[in-house]
Parts: sequence; C-alpha cells; structure tokens
Amino acid sequence: CAQRIIKEGIKKVVIANNDPNKKVAGNGVRTLKEAGIEVITGALEKEGAYLNRHFFTHITKKRPYLHLKWAQTPSAIIGSGTSDRLIISGPDSLKRMHHERSFHQGIMIGKNTALLDDPALTERTDQRPHRELEKVILAPKTSSKEFTHLKMFKQKIRPTMVTSDHPEFLEEGELNFQTLLSKLYQRGICSLYVEGGARLLSEFLRLRLYDEISVYVGQNELRSGVRLDLGEFSFANFDKYDLNEDQLYNKVF
Repeated sequence: CAQRIIKEGIKKVVIANNDPNKKVAGNGVRTLKEAGIEVITGALEKEGAYLNRHFFTHITKKRPYLHLKWAQTPSAIIGSGTSDRLIISGPDSLKRMHHERSFHQGIMIGKNTALLDDPALTERTDQRPHRELEKVILAPKTSSKEFTHLKMFKQKIRPTMVTSDHPEFLEEGELNFQTLLSKLYQRGICSLYVEGGARLLSEFLRLRLYDEISVYVGQNELRSGVRLDLGEFSFANFDKYDLNEDQLYNKVF
C-alpha cells in the first residue's frame, strides 16, 4: 500500500506495528520516508498487536493462531458420553460463538464430534450466514472413508482429513501436533478455532498449545457425562462476560 499512499499525496502516516515478516519488514516505512512523507511508528502498539494477533502469530511462530473453545456445565462436563447431542449453552452464547468463528480462517474438531454431531462448521452470522471455513478433522486411527457421508463433504471447501490414509500429516502412523500445525502453516492457514471434543481439547491444553481460550459456562448441571481434563488449568485472570443465562470466560495469552 506504500505506493498508493504516495500516489494519493498523503503527507503523514501513523503506524501501530512494524511487519514481523522479515522479508518485507521496514520496506514500506523506508519507501514512505524516501518520498518525503512523515511516518510515526509505535502508536497504540499494544492495541495494534491485538488486532493483528492472528497474522503476527502465523509469521513469528510459523503455525496457525490457536483459539480453543468449549461449552461446559459448572462441573466441566462438555458432552453426554452417548450418541445424544448435549446442548449446554443458550442462544446468546451460540450467537457469540459464531461471532468468534467469523474471525478465523479454519476450524478443527476431532473424530467423535464429527461423527456424532455431523456439524456443518460454517460461520452463521447476520453478515455472512453460510460462510465456509477451512475444516480440519483429527482422526489419525480412522480412514477418511468413515466420514464421507457427513454434510461437510458436500461443501465447496472440502475438509482436511488427518486420518490413517493421509500419512502426510502423521509420523510413523502417530499424530504429532507440532508437525501437524507446521503442515497447516505451510498450507497458508493463519488461524484455527479449535472446538473439540474433550480428548482433542485436553491434548492442546496439556501441550500448552493455545493463544486464546473461550469457555462458555451454562447453568444447568448434569450428574454424569464427559469431563474435560483441565489438569492444573484454571480461569484465573480470565475476562468474564455475562451472556444472559450463561457466562463467557475469555483470555488472550
């Protein structure tokens, strides 16, 4: 955009953050200054880093930005443990979840979530009611043929299958998360909204692979079900938002 700024005759440019991409870092600022334009850098640097957090993580960590999300009861139950779908959160939470989805390029789920829920994994907001996301399905011990009946396979953007018949994502048949994220980075996926289920989320938490976490807590308690293995993880220092009957705990790390 530096050449366009020069063409339009703009005399002063204020920049929050320098580009972390070493291939281009500083080139734009230098071009503007050589054209006689006043350039101020570092203005609202913290706010700029927050707005650009997906891109900055993608460039500096060479993996997608990872936003973990789950809904749970007060005792951390996130699923029924049966083929029955469990509805934990209310309509306000669902609307907020899709708002969060809208900021991401891709979405990741595990085997059971895919087979039991058959989710569309689209963004459903007022602005973009049916936007398709890049979809990543983790099922390293299962063939992709087990999933081809799902509705997501009827979409224009076909899912990326991390399955037994896609060895490019595996190491000797086993899933290595660092290798997988590196492969997704190479494919140009800048950010992922990781929705679970329990085994997938627990592994990301155990490995401390996350940049942001959103937890939607409903008020209805259940006697039994699938609990998330939180280990030593807690919601301390999370921002809390009231969503009518639910609460949202969110933190950017």
